[in-house]
Amino acid sequence: MSRRIKLIDVAKGISIILVAIGHTKLRSYMLDIHQAMLLFRMPLFFFLSGVFFSVSTKPAAFIAKKTDALLKPYFVTLFVALFISMLSGQEVDSWKILGVVYGNGVTIGRPWAPLWFLTHLWCLYIATYFLFRHTNLQSRSIAIKTLFIIFLFVVGSLCMGKFWYLPVSIANHEVELPGLPFSIDIIFLSMMYFVSGAFLSENIKKFEPTAYFSIGATCLFILIAVNTGAIINFSKRIYAEPLYATIAAFSGIYVILTASYYLCKSERLTRGFVFFGEASLFILIFHAFISFHAFKILIELMGSSYKLTCALLAFIASIVVPVFIRKMMLCNPVLMLLYFPLNSRNIPKKCS
Repeated sequence: MSRRIKLIDVAKGISIILVAIGHTKLRSYMLDIHQAMLLFRMPLFFFLSGVFFSVSTKPAAFIAKKTDALLKPYFVTLFVALFISMLSGQEVDSWKILGVVYGNGVTIGRPWAPLWFLTHLWCLYIATYFLFRHTNLQSRSIAIKTLFIIFLFVVGSLCMGKFWYLPVSIANHEVELPGLPFSIDIIFLSMMYFVSGAFLSENIKKFEPTAYFSIGATCLFILIAVNTGAIINFSKRIYAEPLYATIAAFSGIYVILTASYYLCKSERLTRGFVFFGEASLFILIFHAFISFHAFKILIELMGSSYKLTCALLAFIASIVVPVFIRKMMLCNPVLMLLYFPLNSRNIPKKCS
């Protein structure tokens, strides 16, 4: 694996670990840090997803590929979870099925809510593909690219929350929309980070931080996190103090890339973060479910006086167990078909 690819995988490893921390009981012991991490955690995910984005594939093949990679594991996981719930005697009504199809965090429900990212990322890939395909935006001047990023920022900031529990009438029934299906209502802001990663792709692949930018980005991030009310929470449609939040997000992304760059200088540390980065899909899918049940079991075994220890152990389980789930699935042709892209024959299996 080339050094430049290692840097992205290390950044993905850091990113998914931060996501897992935010969905475990550990966050209650570090609320201020958790609040600060929200400023860049999901923007980083979107940004890294855009780094290797390409429109070289034909439309039908591109849609099929992204559906295979993102929606297939999403629907397999949630429909299997519903089936198991039904077998265990829980009520599975049409609203729960509709919630899965609707595909955002509220309708999916705990502990599987983080899977909203997969449905939204699918929309993001498809929308950006056709945008780039028909405008050739990726080949335009820096000025045009910058204006497009500003456009996404302005429109996205204005639209954020407009569909959040919006009262509507459907077939003479009053309901409140918890955002749009597949969280499409946040696509302007998520696309801002995604296309930024795509526009800066070559720079990121050859990334080498400078001391001035690293120190400046760190200080800027801390100043905004400490002294403003900037908050980013895409799943709850919160984008408070948009300008400060966006500056903090990009500053945080630069800081994580800098950290990844220096971690790559240690082969042992690199292997550790790449280990989690390669399994990021499985950690994303299973971490909240594992953490929730692990914490519950540990509390019953150890007692409520050991909550911090239980929270830490549950967090460790939430990022380690999915790695072994991934390995198990790689060794099973049926599970591999359900969870891996159809063209993933070259993934090393190491089943022994």
